[in-house]
Amino acid sequence: MKKVLFLIVFLAFSEVAFAQEKPGLLITPTRVLLDGRTRSASVSVANNGNVEGTYAISVVNRRMQEDGTIVPMGEDEEAIEGEKFAIDMLRISPRRITLQPGEHQNVRILARKPADLEDGEYRSHLNFKIVNEDTTEREKNSEQTDNSLIISIKANFGVTIPVIIRQGEVFASGQINDLKLVSNDDGSKSVEFDITRTGNSSIYGDIIILYKAKDGAELILKSMGGLAVYAPNKNRKFKVMLDVPEGVSIEGGTLEVQYKSKAKEGGEILASKKIEL
Repeated sequence: MKKVLFLIVFLAFSEVAFAQEKPGLLITPTRVLLDGRTRSASVSVANNGNVEGTYAISVVNRRMQEDGTIVPMGEDEEAIEGEKFAIDMLRISPRRITLQPGEHQNVRILARKPADLEDGEYRSHLNFKIVNEDTTEREKNSEQTDNSLIISIKANFGVTIPVIIRQGEVFASGQINDLKLVSNDDGSKSVEFDITRTGNSSIYGDIIILYKAKDGAELILKSMGGLAVYAPNKNRKFKVMLDVPEGVSIEGGTLEVQYKSKAKEGGEILASKKIEL
């Protein structure tokens, strides 16, 4: 029994040590748009953890699936119809940085567009990955102290952000279709809908789901920011859990989904759809 208790305490302590001693990764902004005469930008990389972190930065191609998931592409995978990548036009510096806890550094992005570049939108992604340069030393440490075993796991966490280049005449519009309210088995409510995109560029904005009662009272049931439908995708499917306050019924009245551009881009409604409940 004592051995079992010791093992539980040992594992718990090791997990706490791992949770507390790791580099962090904070990227701002989370989307880069280069259009018109704008050919350069900077992205801030910050270590919001509590140990030194080393970060590798690269340009990669990603593809959006119908449910909004962003997935990697194989090295030999070719673009599908309407898909334009920016990877050959992007230059980044530096490609590897080391940051102490609380430090940040800018990564500079430069777009080199060829003179004969066709009109349209070109997209690739910056991949930021935490890498472990000191695996050997950590493995040595794991042999010296019991609670460092779990810390010797090689860090491999990373995030990607889109970098979009727009050339010449670009346009896009969106429409919300197939909106319906769903009652789930646990008593919660969710909505399902599609956003359909047309044009030669992506659409990007925030989603707000509103309930308007018969007496005119309005309630925001969900707000989500920074959602895109990337070209060449024509459609993106959504299923969203609603935050209905306890004791509030949304039977009767009107449910509306609004897809709006970001506030700094005007906050205009790109698409909306209502259903009567």
